[in-house]
Amino acid sequence: DYIADFRFNEALGAAWELIGYADRFINESKPWTIKDNPDALKKIIANAAAIIDRIRECITPFLPETAQRLPSAPEPPPRAPRRTVRTASQLLHGRCQG
Repeated sequence: DYIADFRFNEALGAAWELIGYADRFINESKPWTIKDNPDALKKIIANAAAIIDRIRECITPFLPETAQRLPSAPEPPPRAPRRTVRTASQLLHGRCQG
């Protein structure tokens, strides 16, 4: 845990790494082009929302007001599949949590 160890540069680096991952994920999955497959679109949006949640956790100690302005991920309805891609959280292994 970078923050607990007072390794703030590494914590911010991990946050930026995750922001870069989010940017690549959205650009590569191109949700704006998916019109015929609502299930695939829902999965992309759910995963993007999970990544944004993780970004919020990472930047809160440094930019609390900015973190509060990030949208929260909606909870899926009871019968909807849970988020299946957890690559973003695996990317940081919780290193930036405070």
